[in-house]
Amino acid sequence: KSWTKISEVPSPVRQITFDGTRDRLLIPCEDQIIYEVPTGGGEPTVFVDFTDFIDNGGYITKIRKIVVDKKNPDLMYICNALGVYASPASIFRSLDGGKSWEIINRDLNDGSVGADGARDCSSIVINSATRELFQAGGCRGMYKMKLPD
Repeated sequence: KSWTKISEVPSPVRQITFDGTRDRLLIPCEDQIIYEVPTGGGEPTVFVDFTDFIDNGGYITKIRKIVVDKKNPDLMYICNALGVYASPASIFRSLDGGKSWEIINRDLNDGSVGADGARDCSSIVINSATRELFQAGGCRGMYKMKLPD
């Protein structure tokens, strides 16, 4: 019944995701940086830094969670909850293992109308068996979408 310390990150932790394919932990923190730590322990490294990211609505990020697809570990999603209705950057997606990121929710600032998932996204989860991403937010309930092949 004892714990073994494996690392320490420089900012309060929001969530931990296990990436089994790469045997690492991905740790979104309050400083808007997602750190990477090997599961066997070691110094944290910066996986992705969102501290200077400003979406096209002029809002900074407030990263809540990162998920990795078990069937395709290059497919990753980040949810971003700002406490601002209809933030133009609620969900980010990477198709290349985190090297680049794109915003995948519709931008309401461009005059678009109609439902396009939850706003102010606070949680996401992948069902690798059904190839679906589920999301929930502070505004407009819970939604799902098919994952790319």
